[in-house]
Amino acid sequence: MRNVVTVSVLEAYDDESLLRSYLDTFTDYYPDFDDWFVNKVQPNLGKSRWILIARMGNEVAGVCIIKATPAENKICALRVFDGFRHHGVGTSLVQYAIDQLGDPQPLVTVPEEFRSQYATLFRKFGFRQMAIYRDYYRSGKSEYAFNGFLNESDHSSEARKSAAAPRIIA
Repeated sequence: MRNVVTVSVLEAYDDESLLRSYLDTFTDYYPDFDDWFVNKVQPNLGKSRWILIARMGNEVAGVCIIKATPAENKICALRVFDGFRHHGVGTSLVQYAIDQLGDPQPLVTVPEEFRSQYATLFRKFGFRQMAIYRDYYRSGKSEYAFNGFLNESDHSSEARKSAAAPRIIA
């Protein structure tokens, strides 16, 4: 039964939970992730933010954090863990996110290191790359935006303060 992917919404977050180790995978690519998670995600869980957990059997296979506000529907964070790629985990998470958000084209961004990994998945859903943000979250690195554009006031990272204007693709 390992090949069946199930996705569920995390109802509550406990900082001591096993999930913390999975969320830590984002901090290498988003230096302000912990601050964002504590100040934006946790207080709004179940209101405008949701954490989606994908499982294969009893194992956590992936995680996705989504946001729904009047101004923006966004897949904020998406990760399929090693050993679970190419088994439908990403497809299941994105489809659940789309259904939860009620938006077939939510904004999603990925760091340059994951762009090629998610290319097939994003094509499957018809996501279009719209912009490249150089130095937005990390100095010397690019963030790729699909289906929309990042809100410049969303993040206060030092890298973003000196970021170059995005290269618009659309």
